[in-house]
Amino acid sequence: MGFLIKLKGKKIQDLDFVFEIAVENILEGKLVAFPTNSVYGLGGDPLNLEVINRIYDIKYRDRSKGLLILVVDTEEAEKVADFNKIGYKLAERFWPGQLTLVLRRKEPNLIPPEVTAFKNTIGIRVPENEIVLTILKKLKSKGYFGGIIGTSANYSGDHPQLVVMKWRKNF
Repeated sequence: MGFLIKLKGKKIQDLDFVFEIAVENILEGKLVAFPTNSVYGLGGDPLNLEVINRIYDIKYRDRSKGLLILVVDTEEAEKVADFNKIGYKLAERFWPGQLTLVLRRKEPNLIPPEVTAFKNTIGIRVPENEIVLTILKKLKSKGYFGGIIGTSANYSGDHPQLVVMKWRKNF
């Protein structure tokens, strides 16, 4: 099972308990579906191989394609990626935001190689979405890696799910 976050008509600051439940679910190896600025996202613990495999299976995603890691800040990104000068400049300019940096994967790495499709690069982003950032901040504040797998809540190659009812029906 997993956890679906619906916030229509609610203020984020009034829903701390919802984010605590989402974090608990992530740490228990469950998936979390969450609204973003445009579509629904699907996330989970990037350190958990069962979660990684479940996301690939649910989405019917080609395992030769890596998964994106959403992180709370550059400090967390540095745990899994080797930054160069340009990477730091881009992160400073565009994070939080919609820019995904594809950097050399740090070795050794706490992220299993399945996340990156066994490639030596990793896709990372600090999102600007308050919902996702709140989850990431809570993970980090509890002493865990401040990152999750972040992917659209759709079958690989299909249009992203714009409404929760369709997402619930498909997944």
